[in-house]
Amino acid sequence: MRKAIIMFTAGIFLLNIIKAGEKTQDLVDCKNPSEWEGMIKLNDQVKHSGNSSFELYGKYPTELICKQMISIDLNKTYKLSVRMRTFDKLLPASGFFGLRMYDKDKRPIILSNVVVIPATESILVSDAIKDTKEIFVVKNTELLKPKNSMLAFNAEDKYQDLPNFDLSQVDKIVDEGKQYRVILLTPLKKTYPIGTKVRLHYPWGAPFYWVASGWMPAEWKQFSTTMKGEAQIGAPGDKFWKGTKYVRVFAWFGNYDRIPEEGARLLVDDIKFTCE
Repeated sequence: MRKAIIMFTAGIFLLNIIKAGEKTQDLVDCKNPSEWEGMIKLNDQVKHSGNSSFELYGKYPTELICKQMISIDLNKTYKLSVRMRTFDKLLPASGFFGLRMYDKDKRPIILSNVVVIPATESILVSDAIKDTKEIFVVKNTELLKPKNSMLAFNAEDKYQDLPNFDLSQVDKIVDEGKQYRVILLTPLKKTYPIGTKVRLHYPWGAPFYWVASGWMPAEWKQFSTTMKGEAQIGAPGDKFWKGTKYVRVFAWFGNYDRIPEEGARLLVDDIKFTCE
């Protein structure tokens, strides 16, 4: 009996160890180049751990991205981290690191799909016909304030339409007295009937990129964020954006506002994406 109790206790202890290991299991394999695509150059001379680090260089943005689309459970907590550095301190490198998010149909979710401009809702006062670039909406003075925006069609109350993929770039909005005339940069690809709700979104086309951002030091530095749950609106760094079902981890060489000089190298190592 005593032996059976000891064996049972040992089994429970081993099971807890296994469960603890599962809680910290990495969802990406930083040390297997075959699981990544884009810029796959390895540096075996300067690395933080293992046999090598990823070396990125070239024109902005040069991307390293995991091939696997990772399914997300919004009830669980995830941690995303990386170590990055400049190869040569005389040639500073900048970089971004983050997640590309995708909906249930594996369509990429970018900032413009979820980042709305508050209080810019309106309604079509006539049919918006396919192939036209001009549409007419109910007046709302908030529509005139943004200098750069996209028009989202089929908007819903409480942002239930997010992520909204029904977007058209706005050229300008003209006050015509009883209504506004919205002039688009490109013709509509389909017709929207009178009464369709619309709103303005910010036009940015980027993914979630700011876990690491800016000029990188000449020594290894760790960057990380913790994410749980779904944002109902906007693009925070601690929640998955509305509609996210899958993600891919990525790093960029170069920043749009901090362009490295030719010859600069960015080293990336210890990429981890864990689920608790």
